[in-house]
Amino acid sequence: MIDRGADRLHGRVIDFATLCGMTHARGDDFCQIAAYLGSGDRFDIAIAELAESDADQVERDHALLAKAVRAGRLPVERGV
Repeated sequence: MIDRGADRLHGRVIDFATLCGMTHARGDDFCQIAAYLGSGDRFDIAIAELAESDADQVERDHALLAKAVRAGRLPVERGV
């Protein structure tokens, strides 16, 4: 299931990362980054939401991994 809000957020973060890469290639054009981000806290909130969403996904993934190990579906080497 795709979370449309998370998908849009991911797109905005990718746009920002691309902008940072382009700006870095041209020098220290912090004004362009500041203009892109604007004066509000939308980007800060978006990054925080992305981090929380990613952390939740990692927890779900780990739970599935642990379940597969407990069920013997995934071999593991212990005590390494």
